[in-house]
Amino acid sequence: METENYTCEDTVGPYYAPAFLDDDRQNLTNFYDYLVRPKGDVIIVQGAILDRDGNPVKPVLVEAWQADANGRRRTSATLEDADLDPWFDGYSRHYCDDGTFELTTIMPGAVPPCRESPSARAPYITLNLYMDGTERLATQIFFEGRPENESDPLLLSLPEPLRPRLLARRMPDNSDGVPVYRIDLKLRCADETPFFEDRFG
Repeated sequence: METENYTCEDTVGPYYAPAFLDDDRQNLTNFYDYLVRPKGDVIIVQGAILDRDGNPVKPVLVEAWQADANGRRRTSATLEDADLDPWFDGYSRHYCDDGTFELTTIMPGAVPPCRESPSARAPYITLNLYMDGTERLATQIFFEGRPENESDPLLLSLPEPLRPRLLARRMPDNSDGVPVYRIDLKLRCADETPFFEDRFG
């Protein structure tokens, strides 16, 4: 019996087992087939990974990690946090064979000060990108129009002209009335998306 092969013809990885490519990880509001739902407002985040000519980079593995609606991030140190939403794990993995991605999730809450981040954080989603010949590119995306953006330490650490490159733009709601946000991540070009060395707080 033939099986689908996700390994490219070249010799540079990384390569991932099919179990890592589960489409269910594109929807973080689907918990136990909707028997329970996480708290918060459902949103859709759409985007593309583009090269210097504006063409989609493909394939790309996109990992997303975010706080729940209370601003609590699921880590080994927060599992006993009474404010942590038990029905939201905040982690997504999306294999983008055409260079585009779509994530249905919850609008993350503002993250309060903690040991890893002594300053309050605006709502954000961390993205890790893995592609042929690249070990990892890490960035964070924020949401257009959020007042917390004005005081977020990561955004403030960037020169002002670069900050809009991390803002997901509000688009028209989808047919079900769900808010849609859009961001394009650009590589190796004059208006390249800011990337960082680590996952930060």
